[in-house]
Amino acid sequence: MFKDTDSGSRALAKVLDYSEYRYFLSVIKHDKEAYRTSGHQIADHFEDILEMVDIGSGAKRQFTGIKLTINSHLIKSPRACIE
Repeated sequence: MFKDTDSGSRALAKVLDYSEYRYFLSVIKHDKEAYRTSGHQIADHFEDILEMVDIGSGAKRQFTGIKLTINSHLIKSPRACIE
């Protein structure tokens, strides 16, 4: 179900200008519930992954993230200005 055009949640949170990733996780939680109640399989649109994140001075650290499909992006776009 996931394609090369799908992206990680941390990258999308930055594009949508969330000040902190934890705020975006709240949106994803609501989106997962919306998919579940509409009868869709959450695993078809949201996949837990490990991401390497810059933590300063060129160092990177592994964090959990969520890979999102294009369809899951569509549900988030209208909420980008809500934070």
